[in-house]
Amino acid sequence: MLKVGDTVTVVESKELISMKLGELSGREAVVTSILKKDNNIKGVYLVPMSGRFKRQEWFIPIQSIKSKAMIDRIRSEQILGKAKI
Repeated sequence: MLKVGDTVTVVESKELISMKLGELSGREAVVTSILKKDNNIKGVYLVPMSGRFKRQEWFIPIQSIKSKAMIDRIRSEQILGKAKI
């Protein structure tokens, strides 16, 4: 589960490009707050750790975020899907 203080990677998405923040793609950042609506995460506020936007807080839609926890969950689901029980 994504939480404040997590380090995430910003990935390219249509939403990020439309916000003219494509330069953040591939950068690591620290989550400062999480925006939820109806118990679903809509996006996060984060601070990039490098680049021109370093130390500035930005809102990034959830489609443009990749975290270690998310990757682990997807891998687990793939493994379970292939497992024969």
